[in-house]
Amino acid sequence: MQVSGTVLDQDGLAVIGAGVIEQGTLNGTTTDADGKYVLTVASANSVLEFTFIGYETVHETVGSRRVIDVVMQDDNKLLDEVVVIGYGTVKKKDLTGAIAAVDGGKLAAVQGVGLSQALQGSMPGVQVVHPLS
Repeated sequence: MQVSGTVLDQDGLAVIGAGVIEQGTLNGTTTDADGKYVLTVASANSVLEFTFIGYETVHETVGSRRVIDVVMQDDNKLLDEVVVIGYGTVKKKDLTGAIAAVDGGKLAAVQGVGLSQALQGSMPGVQVVHPLS
């Protein structure tokens, strides 16, 4: 069963690159430059999950619908989160650029190495350089 639709924000603008996933599976897609998506799902009982950073997640049951349009709302809670960066802190709403996260428990589980060594290789595209080396 093929489902399509458009994902817009609360101002009626296309949400480009929003994730659309059939819940409980690895079946998914992203929205295009017009906020449109097309996805083939397993059944009418499938639930679509719409996600994008800074917006509240939306869940929609497919049912008999072939077109599911979604309006995503700002997630105001996320806008006040503080993100720690290499040389200070900044509120998430003021951040521009990419963010990478590492679970502290995973770092603690790495035994016998320093922090910079534990971080190296734990995030794609991030190079860790110790200032004293």
